[in-house]
Amino acid sequence: MEKYWKELNLVEVVTKEKLEKIEKSDLKDLDNKDLESFQALIRGTDASEWKKQGLKMFKNKYYEQAHKCFEKSGDEDLKRRCEGYIP
Repeated sequence: MEKYWKELNLVEVVTKEKLEKIEKSDLKDLDNKDLESFQALIRGTDASEWKKQGLKMFKNKYYEQAHKCFEKSGDEDLKRRCEGYIP
């Protein structure tokens, strides 16, 4: 989907480096929720956030995505549990 959107110039891929260069004044038109999202992207994601997202994915039966989240969180037990559900 991302590739399709990029080809149609509907999205812009923003790297962490690009986010870090954004001036605060450029963000003045964003509401608080969007501003928090940008700050979270700049800050990065810690292991507990990856685990939380992995649990959401697992609950919704997105086992491959959950597996990736648990891999990033470092939770080997949950990662192996996902592997049992991936065909």
